[in-house]
Amino acid sequence: MDALLEQGTRTFDPEARRPIYHKVQELVRRDLPFLPIYQSETGYGRKKKIQGFVANSNTRTETWDAAHWYWAS
Repeated sequence: MDALLEQGTRTFDPEARRPIYHKVQELVRRDLPFLPIYQSETGYGRKKKIQGFVANSNTRTETWDAAHWYWAS
């Protein structure tokens, strides 16, 4: 895996990279450390006048982007 990733970063040609990263994907699927058996859903509630809110499932808190929120008049 390390050698393939190193090889993939050494070229900028997408066609040359494609088979390298396909092999990386094959290895990841074959050696998958765990298989998620569920998918969680997150519901957000907020006041109608709050603008600029963007949900992001990759964070642990919904206030990750609070600096861009504002109260609509």
